[in-house]
Amino acid sequence: MRNASALSRFVAMMIATGVVLGGCGQTSYSPAPDAGSSDAGSSEAGAVGTPLTGAGGAGAATAHALLEHGAELLQVRDVDQERAEALVANLCSIFGSRRARVVTDSELALSEADGVVNASPVGMVGHPGTPLPSQGLRASQWVADIVYFPLETEFLAKARELGCRTLDGVTMVVFQAAAAFEIFTGLIADRERMLADATKHWNT
Repeated sequence: MRNASALSRFVAMMIATGVVLGGCGQTSYSPAPDAGSSDAGSSEAGAVGTPLTGAGGAGAATAHALLEHGAELLQVRDVDQERAEALVANLCSIFGSRRARVVTDSELALSEADGVVNASPVGMVGHPGTPLPSQGLRASQWVADIVYFPLETEFLAKARELGCRTLDGVTMVVFQAAAAFEIFTGLIADRERMLADATKHWNT
């Protein structure tokens, strides 16, 4: 893992968010022991005011990972207000009432945040654009995006232009696959090799 700092390890773990169980399309959090494709620098894991865009299955799993690994406050935004409120209610019942809240003002949420996570479809092929206004980002923030087609989303590209530390979606897809492999086969996946091969594939 490049620049194996507290922040990059933390973001790698929270972004590895998915094993699809059964046929109901539910996504659950599966902790990653170590990995990442990141240029994130050194920081503490206790991120303050982290905005999370997307409250669906991937967003819910990411939210649990963020709070479990020390995010002090998670600010959840979704185009479906009721879905965002339901996720926040669930998070507060587990982690405490002051750990998560619904936000509608993206610029205000970004101004209070150490970092931001996109767990929505915005930015993937067929869903162009950015999930939050990139002009609200600051160079001191980290930005993570679980989208992996394309790996370089418009949101990440603009974040890098502004000097933000970033994490792309390759970690999520690799650890999702590794966790699924272990569940179905009972064998231990070689995450390091999988990550190296996936990174090589996306870079060609």
